[in-house]
Amino acid sequence: ELPKPASAPALTKDMIPSALQAWCADIAERMQVPLEFTVGPALVMIAGMIGRKIAIHPKQHDDWKVIPKLWGALIAPPGSMKSPAMGAVLKPLNTIAIKARDRYLEELKKKEKEEIIAKTEIEALKDALKYAVKQGEQDLVDAKKRDLETALARYEENHTIHERRYMMNDPTIEKLLTVLEGNPQGLLLYRDELSGWMETMFKSGREGDREFFLECWNGDSSYSMD
Repeated sequence: ELPKPASAPALTKDMIPSALQAWCADIAERMQVPLEFTVGPALVMIAGMIGRKIAIHPKQHDDWKVIPKLWGALIAPPGSMKSPAMGAVLKPLNTIAIKARDRYLEELKKKEKEEIIAKTEIEALKDALKYAVKQGEQDLVDAKKRDLETALARYEENHTIHERRYMMNDPTIEKLLTVLEGNPQGLLLYRDELSGWMETMFKSGREGDREFFLECWNGDSSYSMD
């Protein structure tokens, strides 16, 4: 006779960090779902928000560091309330993301007029540099080059705005790398259907997605795409 498969031990409230106990237990009770359905997504969400801002150094006299990056998945039959439970847990993150988006759009409006003036200044300096080159006046050429370099550096510093992103759902690798340039702390990749995410890795043109995500496993390595 074959032995019966062992059932996984249930998560209890005392196993949860005290700061999360009341919140996770409340969602689980109101939705009548296992505690695992709220605690798992909560820990992954928090790890995504921390990102690379904090590292764990397991050894005192060593430069080895570990980024607190977590991968999580809920596995249960259809109709088990997985999606509503995850949605409830992610509400705080969604609220923060919406506020960050509003701030970004507001900042874009403020910078729009300043950007027009800065671009006009740069174009004027380019014209002045062309004129100096045509006149063959090297001192004037050098002076205008310095002015143009200063204006370009000032423009890059003051007018390059990146939206603070916290979460993405179905990005291409190219777009994800672009977003990560402005969000080096990292972000959360959230998919409601795990099988759907895995299937995208076999789509034409996205054959390298699997390797990319595996290389992202540690959360502290660089990745360039040309």
